[in-house]
Amino acid sequence: YDHVIWDGKSVSEPDYDATTQTYTIDNGSELAWLADTVNGTTRAAADSMKGKTIVLSESIDLGGAEWTPIGVGGNHFMGTFDGNGKTIYGLKVTEHNGTNPKGLFGIVSGNPTVRNLTIDGATVAMKNDHTGDFYAAGLIGTFYGHLTVDGVTVKNSTFVGNNKVAGL
Repeated sequence: YDHVIWDGKSVSEPDYDATTQTYTIDNGSELAWLADTVNGTTRAAADSMKGKTIVLSESIDLGGAEWTPIGVGGNHFMGTFDGNGKTIYGLKVTEHNGTNPKGLFGIVSGNPTVRNLTIDGATVAMKNDHTGDFYAAGLIGTFYGHLTVDGVTVKNSTFVGNNKVAGL
C-alpha cells in the first residue's frame, strides 16, 4: 500500500463527528494524538474516550519509532477502537516507565471494544534488567472489566519479557 511513515514525534488532532461521537484517524500523528489524549499528556485532564468511537480510515505505518501505549498509569482507554479492516505496521514499544503494560494499548478498562484490526511487524520488549510483572502484547498490555476483541490479528511480530507476554 502507498503510505506515509510516522516520524515518531508529530501529533495532530483527527477529525471528530460530534453527532456520532466518532474520531476518524488517517495517519500516525493522529494515532499519537489518541495516545496523548487518553494518557493526559497534552491536556489538563485525560480523556478515556468512553462512549466514543475511533475509526481508522487508512492503514498506518509507525515506522518502528518508539510508541507510547494508549492508556498508561491511571489513564485507561474505555472507548471503541474500530480498525475498519486496516493494518498498523511497525509498532515498537521497548521502554515506558518500567512496569507499565505495553502494546498498542497499555491499559483498557470498563467496556472497551477493539475490532477489525491487523497489527503487522510489532516489537514489544523489555529491558534485560527488568524484574516482576511486565504485561506485553501486540494489542493490549492488560485490561479490567469486560473487554471485547473481535476480528483482530497480530502477525510477523516479536514479544520479549519475563512473564505475562502474549500476542493479543
